[in-house]
Amino acid sequence: MASRFFSFFALFFGLGFASPLLITLANKEDIAFNPLWFSIVSLLLVLALSAISSLLAGRTRFARNLGIASLACAFVFALQGNVVHDLFYYGDFNGNLTDWRVYGWKFWAEWFGFLLAFPFFYWLLNRLKQIPVWLALVPVLSSVLLITPVLFNQEAHVALGLSDEVKPDVFEFSSTLNLVHLLPDGFQGDIAREVLDDHPELSARLEGFTLYRDHLGMYQGTAPSVSTIFTGRPFDFKAGNSVERTIDEMNLYAYPVNLQENGFRLDYVTLSTSHCVEGAASCITRPFNDMKARGYFRHKNQHYSYAVRQLADLTLFRHFPMYLKEQIYNDGNWFFADTTLDGSSPWPDPVLREWIDSMVVMGPQPRYKWYHYIGTHIPPRWDAECVFNRELERTRTQYYDQSLCVLKGIARFAEKLREHGIFDKTAIIISGDHGVNIEPDDSQGRKPNSGLHAGVIGAARPTLMIKPLRSREAFQISDLLTSLIDIAPTALDLVGLDNNYSGLSVLAIDPKLTRTRIFNRYTSAEFWTGESISNEAWHVDGTPRNMENWSFQDLTYKHLAPAGYAAVNFNSARNTSRGLSFNPATPDVESSWISGSEFVILVGTEQPQLTASIELELSLPDFMEATTQSFSVTVNHQNLDDNYSLDNNKEWSQITIPVPDGLLKQGNNQFVLKFSETAAPENSTDDWYAAGKLRSFRLVQ
Repeated sequence: MASRFFSFFALFFGLGFASPLLITLANKEDIAFNPLWFSIVSLLLVLALSAISSLLAGRTRFARNLGIASLACAFVFALQGNVVHDLFYYGDFNGNLTDWRVYGWKFWAEWFGFLLAFPFFYWLLNRLKQIPVWLALVPVLSSVLLITPVLFNQEAHVALGLSDEVKPDVFEFSSTLNLVHLLPDGFQGDIAREVLDDHPELSARLEGFTLYRDHLGMYQGTAPSVSTIFTGRPFDFKAGNSVERTIDEMNLYAYPVNLQENGFRLDYVTLSTSHCVEGAASCITRPFNDMKARGYFRHKNQHYSYAVRQLADLTLFRHFPMYLKEQIYNDGNWFFADTTLDGSSPWPDPVLREWIDSMVVMGPQPRYKWYHYIGTHIPPRWDAECVFNRELERTRTQYYDQSLCVLKGIARFAEKLREHGIFDKTAIIISGDHGVNIEPDDSQGRKPNSGLHAGVIGAARPTLMIKPLRSREAFQISDLLTSLIDIAPTALDLVGLDNNYSGLSVLAIDPKLTRTRIFNRYTSAEFWTGESISNEAWHVDGTPRNMENWSFQDLTYKHLAPAGYAAVNFNSARNTSRGLSFNPATPDVESSWISGSEFVILVGTEQPQLTASIELELSLPDFMEATTQSFSVTVNHQNLDDNYSLDNNKEWSQITIPVPDGLLKQGNNQFVLKFSETAAPENSTDDWYAAGKLRSFRLVQ
């Protein structure tokens, strides 16, 4: 009887307690459960279900078979959720389209292995005359080992804003001085500019605002972007992501600290309390990682009942293979959480609307308002009239329409400030954290390599719009070269405060200034590990609209790169090269296209080599008309004196490149090869072009 009880307990423990608790602990600001009370209640439910199941089963042979089946399921789910699940990367859960079938045979092996595991464990357990209690506790122990490190590694800081209780003073604005910083997530600058060009009546409602069309973001994701927007400091990829360090840096460097020291009341509506500085008057967390915006007030079914549906989705996602994960995640339309619209906000900017409806002008104390909201985050969910529709296509047209919806909301907010007589006394910053990865409509010139694809270019073009105090000029568009690190000094300059940030206030940038700005694209799968993060750096000299102003600068890989690539393909070089075309469906091909006029590749060495050379095999494409291809080589940012060439004989050519003494270093060494000639197939319909094919690349002593 005891072994039967624990057979049921083993199944319910993982699915009903361990995994949901792990998910709750990892998402304390997203899931509206107190982890302590949740763990107590869920454990009691698991014990009750186990006891009831054991009693109902009785002592029949059917009961034995049921107990064995339950324990077999417990083993399968524990193996899948606690071991296999962590072998793959499943994306950011942010609405992006996810194709896990790129794993090829591994995708199907996981699915068939999962199916076969049930009868295998049942057969194995059925061979035992009696199931020992210790065996039934094995999957339980596996789950305990999974959650123990998380339990003992909880952040010391307590979340500030999970309560539904919102005090009326968050709707108060100052009669003398306000600074409002709006961050519509994923708000792409060229799309916002196109909307305002097409709708002069909307532009007229945004008098006093300037849109900076050549603004450059610094990262493709939210977390590092928000940190830089607040602190004016580039994100430290080598140190990795840490909530503790983020909180410390916010309290040291975030521009609202300076505002607070100068008498401002601080009110936040934010995705994470780590962005709120100590002493803030209010810090309301309203995450939207489920693609439904949140206002000050959680709607009727968006607290505990919605959290139950979220936990159900994430628990099933953890314990099922990718074949079923596709159905559970469904590109952001989660199986349980998104089955109804009840309780979701009908707009992408609910807090802005709540400010408009409930705005009160109070005394002279300066007020600061920060609102980070869904904006045009992937995927599009609202049309031009702000009507919610989860079936919208992920096209520029749909993001255009949602941008129109968002800009109308900002215009209504500006009109409300005028109505209350505080428009001139309010400075406003509208800063996207990144774009929506859509190809900008104003790009020109050739991209240097395929690493600079539409997603990178779109992500690098967030919106920046500024309205200074007392500004009543007609809406205008500026060509100033601005960057994400300029937002913090601009915020202080808008209210007359000095700063010592390295960035520049957009109010003081010389129109003739030339500057080199940086865009970093990082490896998303590594970001939340807390370890160093692989990334690449692009320099942009001048307007980002001209692709010829983009130059590849650095490729950082946190592991040691191979010393040689016998075959350059997806399996061997996807993490250690850029500018080479890889097809995950054919990961073991013998060569790869050089898609563009250059490629970058890393070569690792355990010890620095005094005398070495690089050997590579190249061939030119059949569609290239040039008879000779030449190229230059850069090693760790040092240009080699010699240029190299090969004839267009359609054969593989082996080339040896001597590396001067002192250029190679211990660890990863970066090689950049830039080619004189490129070509595209005659019937090519896109902007793909190639310099040749690369078969092998190796370091030789």
